[in-house]
Amino acid sequence: MSTTPNTFTSGNPTSSSHMRVASTSTGAPNPVGVENHQIRRAPVPRQRPLTPRSFPKRHYVCVHGVELDQFGDVVDARLRAWNLAYEELRTKPVAMHQSVRDTYFAPEIAIDFVSRAWRAGSAQQVFELTPATRDRYRPDGAVAYFNVLWQRVGDYVVEVGNDLTEVRMLQMQLKDHESASATAMQARIVAQERERIARDLHDSVIQQLFASVLLLNSLAGNSSSPDCAQATQRVAETLSQVITEIRECILHVRETIPSSLEMELRDVVGFLVGATATRFVVDIADDVRCDGEIRSNIRAVVRESATNAVKHGHAENITISVVRSGYHVIVYIADDGVGMPDEPSASSGLSNLRGRARSPRRVNDREAA
Repeated sequence: MSTTPNTFTSGNPTSSSHMRVASTSTGAPNPVGVENHQIRRAPVPRQRPLTPRSFPKRHYVCVHGVELDQFGDVVDARLRAWNLAYEELRTKPVAMHQSVRDTYFAPEIAIDFVSRAWRAGSAQQVFELTPATRDRYRPDGAVAYFNVLWQRVGDYVVEVGNDLTEVRMLQMQLKDHESASATAMQARIVAQERERIARDLHDSVIQQLFASVLLLNSLAGNSSSPDCAQATQRVAETLSQVITEIRECILHVRETIPSSLEMELRDVVGFLVGATATRFVVDIADDVRCDGEIRSNIRAVVRESATNAVKHGHAENITISVVRSGYHVIVYIADDGVGMPDEPSASSGLSNLRGRARSPRRVNDREAA
């Protein structure tokens, strides 16, 4: 008995969501109605429309008739109904009664899921489309992820594929962001420790070595023995060379690693970098040293200003500079956005920025040194 496919649409002949079902050549309808992912037997089936809302374009649905062997095991499944998204996912024409074994990539896996659904009622599969599957799916070779539900409904197995590509991409971006954050955290810890060691060398070790040099020079000048004086002088010269080398090491460390404040500000704008295409440049002057309260104010000022520049100014490039002027720290933020309105709204956060900028806390002599 031959079959001819009929098309049920949502009232629009070009609707992207439709299902095809079979009717016999005698004109008698096949006792199968398709409605909301379910197969139901009915004496007189009604042609109910499947709207785009029921089946989004990137979510496909199809119905398989199951073929069993003499032992009741599933050996194949043949297509009985499908929507347009199912067709668009495939590179070859879709036709009634197509075999899963003949048309699916890795058909043994597909048959296994049909068998699971047939015996247990349902089965869940995550299927990834890659360039390797382009001979069967997605001729552009684009990567896509589908969560496939295989559901037994009466004498049929319904296959529903939900496109999870955007979700998986977000998960991958989140994983990359977490990895980058962990790397940045580790780099910040290393930078802070190296800065602490450099500071300790400058404040303690070098001072003690310098005092030793002065003492040795004094001993050399007061010694009555020429040999002793020469030996003492050589030790003093050696220590002076050690002091020079330590100072060069400290300078190299401070030049090659970002300051802890720079790392903190990069973290502050990190969420904007991940969410937009904005590019940031962070420049901290070498002589900027400040305590926790001032650093907190600087972070808040940079966060608010950078957010405003991106959100309201549509900036694509932002430069953040922090310099010291006497007992004050100055934060410069420059961008290529549209600029501030003549009368900023009260919700722009400028009042909070003014309050933080007017903080009475000053950089003390040690922090400024």
